[in-house]
Amino acid sequence: MPSKHKKYPPEIRNSVRELYLELDAQGNRLNTLAVIVTKVYDRYGISVDPSTIRKWAIDEGWDMQQTKMVAVGIEKAFAATRETGESLQKIKSNEIADLFKTNLWMYKKTTTILNERLETNPNQFDNKELIILQKYSIDNIIKLMEDYMKDKEYNQEVVINVIDKR
Repeated sequence: MPSKHKKYPPEIRNSVRELYLELDAQGNRLNTLAVIVTKVYDRYGISVDPSTIRKWAIDEGWDMQQTKMVAVGIEKAFAATRETGESLQKIKSNEIADLFKTNLWMYKKTTTILNERLETNPNQFDNKELIILQKYSIDNIIKLMEDYMKDKEYNQEVVINVIDKR
């Protein structure tokens, strides 16, 4: 008595499995069972019943494989996003450190110039521009630090390291 079950070559089963596990960009199955049947018939000239494909999927754990593939894809996307976020955080931290250093330099430079002028000629005090520049640099330093405290996108360690190195 002949077997009522058809035997399919491994090449057909592997092709069906690949088509079954093929995902779109959102992690959804790209091919329905009907589409898989059509593609296999077009490629090999062999008709595979959708219920046979479903049985293979259940017996061989294709749905679990697909779930793992999606999970791995999500983890890779998350890791890439995290790396991008860390890169942006480092860029922002470097920018704030640069701004802080520039304003701190301006403050120190104007203080030095003012002190030199006061020592050489204590009675003459027409250094309004320097005083304004000094106040501007102090205000900027204060604002940068206030923004820094509010915005958690800046990495404190990176900012401090950049400031210390300069």
